[in-house]
Amino acid sequence: MSLQRVQDFFDRLDRIQVFKQIRLKDRSNPLEDLTEAQFVMRFRLKKDTAVRVIQLIHEDIKGSDSSHGTYIPTTIKFLAAMRFFATGSYQLLIGDAYNLSQPSICTTVHKISRAIAKYRSMYVKYPTETEAVGIRQKFYELAQFPGKSIARYH
Repeated sequence: MSLQRVQDFFDRLDRIQVFKQIRLKDRSNPLEDLTEAQFVMRFRLKKDTAVRVIQLIHEDIKGSDSSHGTYIPTTIKFLAAMRFFATGSYQLLIGDAYNLSQPSICTTVHKISRAIAKYRSMYVKYPTETEAVGIRQKFYELAQFPGKSIARYH
């Protein structure tokens, strides 16, 4: 190897921009840090429900971190998406709360939504036509609610 090639190599090495590894600054867990009432106010669901859903969808979303390679724990992904759904806030603001970028929140919300939707048939059951007639009648008797088909959650 010639001296000029070695010098060129070191010149190029000096020009390479070194990227700092991104780390989440706050690794707090709202499931542990917040009371039940505080948790419900922020996420619109109970802690035990959040834990069950996280366990259910964990395999569907694990390994799907941001495009920049930053590891985002499954719990944080889920809670960021739930906060977005619960508040109707902007993704940028949700990202600020979790020290994540808006594109990371966008990706997370999309993946969490698809993972939850995958299990909808386990939790949402539409009534048969016969059941729907009975439900319409009960709503009407209770509050003169006009006849609409209602999904049951179980």
